[in-house]
Amino acid sequence: MSHNDTIVAQATPPGRGGVGILRISGLKARDVAQE
Repeated sequence: MSHNDTIVAQATPPGRGGVGILRISGLKARDVAQE
């Protein structure tokens, strides 16, 4: 992994729930979030 990579990570535990949160970081984070 380099400093230029864009990464996505699940921030909430898997399973049923009312909210699911993904963390997105990197230069293309905005582009990934809009897809």
